[in-house]
Formats: sequence, C-alpha cells, structure tokens
Amino acid sequence: MLLGTATVSCLLLTSCIGWSHTRGIGGHIFALGGPTGSRRLVAGTVQISSGVELTVEVGEDGTFYAAVPEGRYDVSGVAARHTRGTCSAPVSPVTVLADSTATVDIICQMR
Repeated sequence: MLLGTATVSCLLLTSCIGWSHTRGIGGHIFALGGPTGSRRLVAGTVQISSGVELTVEVGEDGTFYAAVPEGRYDVSGVAARHTRGTCSAPVSPVTVLADSTATVDIICQMR
C-alpha cells in the first residue's frame, strides 16, 4: 500500500531510459494524431493510484517509472501542452507482482 501522497520527478526515480528495477510501473506517454498525424513521445503527468495517489512528472523523453509495492493500480496520464484530446492506458488497472515491472503506455489522442 502506498503511504501518503507524493509528487516525484521521473529523474529522481530513475534515469528513465531502460528500466533495471525490480518492482514497479513503467512506460511512456505518446501523443497520437494532431496536425502531423504521427505518434510521438511527449512530456506529461502520470497518476498511479491504489487507495492513495502517486503523481509522476514525465520529462520530454516521455518515459516514466515509479517503484511501488506489489498490488493492483489504476494508471492514467495527461500530456503536457496538449490540452485538447484524451489520454488513456489500454490496460488499467495493472498488476505489479514481486520482482517485476508492469509496463503501461499511455496514448493521448490529439485532435
């Protein structure tokens, strides 16, 4: 169980490139569509909750990781500078098992 509410910079948790962690949730925020119609990694915010909310700020590389205990977590996100459109994780809640990282990519459909 998470204790308290935290806002954590991705850079404080990990290098955010290639996870080598034993237990947690990691992934990317992608913007899809918009004027270019492309899929690209973007900065934003990821909320991870299981009774208590953990907020992870995601840098320009679009990659995040949060160390969390075993359990089931709801995961959602918001792309920075992309206020129009909706973001969703294809699978939520996700389950974190002992010594494993659950991978979640959040897709933000841009108009």
